[in-house]
Amino acid sequence: MPIAAWALGVDPGRTDVTEWGAGTGIRAAGVDHLLVVSGTGAWLVELATGNRQTIASLGGAHHVDLAARSFVVRLPRAALDPTGTWTVRLAAGLATDTGDGFASVDEDQHALPGQPSVYNVFFRTYEQEAPHLNFWMDQAQAAALTEGDVSAFALTVDWSDLAAGRTTPEPLPTGLTNRWFVSSLDLGQGVGAHPVFDTEPFFLGRVQPCAVYVPGTYDPARPAPLTLLLHSLGLQHNQFGSLDPRFLQQTADDRASICVMPFGRGPTGWYFDEAELDVWETWARVADAYETDPDRTVVGGYSMGGYGAYKLALGYPEAFSKSVVLAGPPTCGVRLLPGVDIPGTLDPDSHCAREGETFRLLGNARWLPFYVAHGALDEFVPVESVLEQVVELDRLGYRYRFELYPLEDHIGWVVQDAFSSAAAHMGTDLRQADPGHVTFAWYPALIRADLGIGPAGVWWVQDLEGRDAGPGVLAEIDARSLARPDPTIVAHLHGGLQLKGEPTPGLVAEQTWATSSPPRRHLELGLRLRNTAALAIDVARAGFLPGEAGAVHVATDGSTRLTLRSLRPGAVVLLDGTVAATVGPDGTAVVAVPKGRHEVVA
Repeated sequence: MPIAAWALGVDPGRTDVTEWGAGTGIRAAGVDHLLVVSGTGAWLVELATGNRQTIASLGGAHHVDLAARSFVVRLPRAALDPTGTWTVRLAAGLATDTGDGFASVDEDQHALPGQPSVYNVFFRTYEQEAPHLNFWMDQAQAAALTEGDVSAFALTVDWSDLAAGRTTPEPLPTGLTNRWFVSSLDLGQGVGAHPVFDTEPFFLGRVQPCAVYVPGTYDPARPAPLTLLLHSLGLQHNQFGSLDPRFLQQTADDRASICVMPFGRGPTGWYFDEAELDVWETWARVADAYETDPDRTVVGGYSMGGYGAYKLALGYPEAFSKSVVLAGPPTCGVRLLPGVDIPGTLDPDSHCAREGETFRLLGNARWLPFYVAHGALDEFVPVESVLEQVVELDRLGYRYRFELYPLEDHIGWVVQDAFSSAAAHMGTDLRQADPGHVTFAWYPALIRADLGIGPAGVWWVQDLEGRDAGPGVLAEIDARSLARPDPTIVAHLHGGLQLKGEPTPGLVAEQTWATSSPPRRHLELGLRLRNTAALAIDVARAGFLPGEAGAVHVATDGSTRLTLRSLRPGAVVLLDGTVAATVGPDGTAVVAVPKGRHEVVA
C-alpha cells in the first residue's frame, strides 16, 4: 500500500535540520509539520513536540479516489492556516500494515541496512539531475537518500498567489528533460513480470515517461523539425542522454531540431503494438507542447531502436523525411553468441516473430531516403544481414547512404558517443508530398484497430485491407497515377574510403538521385494488387482535377472492393464498360472488382 509524507515548512524562520519521523529515515531543513497520508488514513504531526493527531480528530476528511488513484485530504484552517509562503516537500514509499508509517525496504529491493524507507522524493528539477550515465534521472535523489538529507528538493508555495487565482504558463524548458504523459491505455498497475526478451509491455499504467531535448534556439514562432530517437534492447528513453550526450546535442542543437525519445512501454517492445503506440502518443504530446513541423520529421535509433527506424519508416513512409539506422537489425532478434541466434521474443506467436522481417518491405522506401551505419565486428547484429538490406536498396535504385566501420563492434561504438556523421546526414528536408508512384507492402496482421495503429494506407491510397491477415502474410499494392507524373529519376552510386570517419575510418556507399522534368500528364491510373481485399483512392490527391474523368486499370489476384473519392457527385462509374456505381453526394463511389484485369472509368 502506498504512503506519502508531506513535510511542511510553515514557519519561515526555521532553518534547523529536522528528522521527519514516521519511519521515513530522512531529514530536511526548515520542516515543522508532517502530513502523513495512506489508504488507511491521514495524520498531522507537529515535529517540535511530536504531537500527532488524525485528520478526522481535527475536523478534516480523508478520501481515497480509486478512479484517479489519488489520496484526497481536507484540512481545516484551524489546524494549519495557509498564509504567507510555505516550503513544501514530499516523499513516497510503502506503508506498514497499520498504514500510519513507512515500511522498511527489503533487501530484495536492493536496500542496504540503515537506508531510508523512501522510494521517491519529489520537487526535484531537471537541473539537479546531470544526464551522464543517469539512466533513470535519479542520481541526485539516490545520493540525498543515501545521506538522509533531502533539503535540496522543495517547492515554495505562496498562498496569496493561490488565493488570487494567479497562474503561470506551463514551462517549456530547453535542453534535456524527462516528461510524463497520460497514455490512452491502462493496462493495469506497476510493471509486468516478463522474461528479458519478451515483447509484452513492461510499464503498465497510464502514466508513461519520455525524454525530450529542446534546442536552446527554439522559437515558438518558427515550427521546429522533430527527430524521433528510439532506444536499444534493454535500455530506455534516457539512453542517448546518458550514453551519447554529444550525439544528442549534434542532433538537436546543430539542426535546431526537437528530439523526442519514447520509452516504448518497456525495454524490449521492438516497437510493436503498445510499444508502437507509445511512440505516436509521445510524439503527439510533444507536438501539443511545442511548435513542431510535421513535414520535417526524422526517425532514427540504435540497435533495437535501429530496427524500429526500419519498421516505422517502412510501415509509414509518408510520415518521415528520413530514416537513420545505427547498428540496427533488419529483423527482430539479436545474436548473443557467434552462431547462436536468439529471437527477439520468447513467444513464437508474437508479431515480432511472425511479422518482424523488414527486408520484404524495402520497396516502400521509394520516396524515403535511408542512412545506415554498421560495424563490421558487430557481435549481436551480423553485418551480412545489413549488407542484404543495402544491396536491395541499391537494386531498387532508391536513395541511401551506407557507412561501414571495419573496426567497430556493437557495444564499443555506442559508448564512444561518436555519431557525428549520422547527425550531419539527418538533414531537415521535407517529407515527400503526394507522389505519382506509390509502392507499398504491409503485414495485415499488424493493423490494430483497438489501438488505432497499423499501416492501413499511404499518401492517396487509403483504407487498405488484406484478404489474408494470417501470420507473416504480406499484402502489396503498386499504384501509379499518370495524372501526377513524377520527375524522371536517374540513380548515381558513389563510394570510397572515409578517412576522417568517426570513431574510426570507414567505407561509404551512397546512392543519390538526379531528376529532370516530369513527362506529360495523362488521365490514367494503374493498380497492381496482391492479397488486397479493399482500398480507397483519393483521385484529387492522385492528381485528378475536379470533374475530370479518367481510367483506372486494375490487376488483382482476387476480388477487391475499390472505393474512389473526390469524384463529381452524380457521375456514373463504369466497370469494363458496364455501369457499376453512381457517385454519391459525398463524391464517393464503391466498385466491386473481381479477380483479373479490369478497367474502371469514373
